[in-house]
Amino acid sequence: MADTDLPPMGEAFAKVEPQLIYGEAKRQFEALQREALNRPDSLPPAPDDLSRPTALSPASSNQHNHGHINLPAYYRALFEQVASAFTLDVSERLMLLTLCFAYKTKARVLYFLDLLDSQTFRWLRTFKTIIHNHAVDTLFAAPQRNLAPSKANSNSTYNFRSKDPKALKGPAKARARVAGLKGTETGKEEVSESAFVVTTLPLAFPTHFFTTLVMHAPLASLTLPNVLAYPAAGQLWLADGIRSIVDGMRPDFWRGENGMKESSENESKWNAFFDNLLTKRGGEVNTLCRSNGAELRVETEEGEMEVGYSRLDLEMWLAGWKAERQKVVDGGVLGEGDGLGARVGDGAGKKRKVAWGEGITVENAVRGEGAVDVVMANAVEDLVALKMSKAGASTVAPRPRKRTRKSW
Repeated sequence: MADTDLPPMGEAFAKVEPQLIYGEAKRQFEALQREALNRPDSLPPAPDDLSRPTALSPASSNQHNHGHINLPAYYRALFEQVASAFTLDVSERLMLLTLCFAYKTKARVLYFLDLLDSQTFRWLRTFKTIIHNHAVDTLFAAPQRNLAPSKANSNSTYNFRSKDPKALKGPAKARARVAGLKGTETGKEEVSESAFVVTTLPLAFPTHFFTTLVMHAPLASLTLPNVLAYPAAGQLWLADGIRSIVDGMRPDFWRGENGMKESSENESKWNAFFDNLLTKRGGEVNTLCRSNGAELRVETEEGEMEVGYSRLDLEMWLAGWKAERQKVVDGGVLGEGDGLGARVGDGAGKKRKVAWGEGITVENAVRGEGAVDVVMANAVEDLVALKMSKAGASTVAPRPRKRTRKSW
């Protein structure tokens, strides 16, 4: 694979890369701690404070206990602020989140978007504008989103090919709304200081993250240990037994060389951060989505809600999704898509093309509040994999499957 190639979306999902999330989130956690100590109770944060790394609302109260700091809410507010400024609908927000979840950094997401055709995907120009101008990998490094792509990412593994410079400007109305939040003029582009963090989005939207993970990641990677290794697992509605497992799976990349602890103070800071991510907050429950679109809620024999997902609950959840992705069609097993379309074995070792059902577009995908069909993401992945195929086959990308998720 060349340096400028991206893995298929499914393979990208399967890569955990915890250091991308934990490193940034810990710095933000400590910044919020400092702000909680220094900001007077009588001084409410200004609305545009969310553009600053040390903003409080709605991430924490002014109490000194780090348990009151809510990192997921903080990161969620950053994303929603930008998404609202661009008036993204539910399906567009989920699609943008899916791309960010999979590729995890600004450079990779931009490279992926650059592979697409703006004539085919009506949201492409808006997405490019959002990622280019209002997405960052960290809130603590020197801001680079005001630079041209080639300069801002000269050391990136992924090289940008700016096919359409106008795409980076986006619709005038959207740019005006974002500039109104807190904008600056840089050259010929209006660039807002309001930005969300690509790397930490799984913490902000754990339900969405795990739903897209089980829809796209290779089946072989969908095991319980692998799923619990993702940083967002600590945000789920888990029973104490599973929470202890997640706690025991903490990565050790933050330790010094040869696995030696750098200092007891450093270990204490990391433990405080990890404990905060596992903190149960009253009224905040992040559930999972079943393969049939329903919310995964489990009850005791007495009809009362359990205290969280057990190992069996999670294993059954994974099994349901795997079964959904391995449909039986005309006596053959429908396998995973390979970028050129799913294929079916007919028992004689032969393979034939599977004709997808009637395609569902983004426009008719919404079925009510919170109900959205996300199969367009499958179509995007198929098309990009086809474009990146070195075989150069003139095969038409498969049409998206007709499948509606009623609940995310």
